[in-house]
Amino acid sequence: MKKPILSSSEFKQMKHFDKYGPIYEKHFCSDVGLEYQKKFLWKPLLKNINFNNKRVLEAFCGTGELSKYLASLGAVCFGNDISKYMMDKYEKNCPGCIVYRDSFVNLSLKNEFFDVVVVHTGLHHLHPYLEEGIDKIWKCLKPNGYFIFVEPHSESLIEFLRKLWYKIDKRFEKNEAAISISDLERKNKEKFIFLNKKFAGGLAYFFVFQSLTVGTPLWLKPFLAKILFPFEKLFRTKSLSFVAICQWKKKQIDK
Repeated sequence: MKKPILSSSEFKQMKHFDKYGPIYEKHFCSDVGLEYQKKFLWKPLLKNINFNNKRVLEAFCGTGELSKYLASLGAVCFGNDISKYMMDKYEKNCPGCIVYRDSFVNLSLKNEFFDVVVVHTGLHHLHPYLEEGIDKIWKCLKPNGYFIFVEPHSESLIEFLRKLWYKIDKRFEKNEAAISISDLERKNKEKFIFLNKKFAGGLAYFFVFQSLTVGTPLWLKPFLAKILFPFEKLFRTKSLSFVAICQWKKKQIDK
């Protein structure tokens, strides 16, 4: 497999996740970490979509826990990531799935090939190539295909905390920034129908799901989950949430 050609920020991210992939996996893929994702993120993300025998591309797939879950629903999964460590783990977690180890911007995909493209907190790594990435997703989707994604969004009242967090924590690259969903919709209204938009991410998102980032010890996560999970429903508004969960459907543009 040829080595991916990467921008400087992508190269740094690849090296970062190759180096720290095991510790990321311990935190984000812990039992309560996966429980949080399934209950508060994946449930609204996947709602009302039939995945049986559908071709699904998970871009920025990491170790493939979401693809593994989608495969259990009957999906034919494809994974893409720039990290060798992540792609090696993906192949172990999702045997039989096809992998693309490359920058998503550089990735060569067939037009109108996938039924669904799913991104779980990957678009905010694409700046300044976000629009090129969205256009690639539109092209590779079949007519009426779904583009579904979970992303940190910038229209929360507590966005200043994220900006401070990104500035202080040296693990974040300079190009990483939350997504303006309103701006993204405005720029892509001719390409997609916006089916659903939900918001999530409260105290449990930080102290349980983002345990590595905020320093929550692994042993403490199950106890915090019991306390904080019931309060996540309080953070389902745009102003008080940290992530947006969106379901879009491809429009056909008359040529």
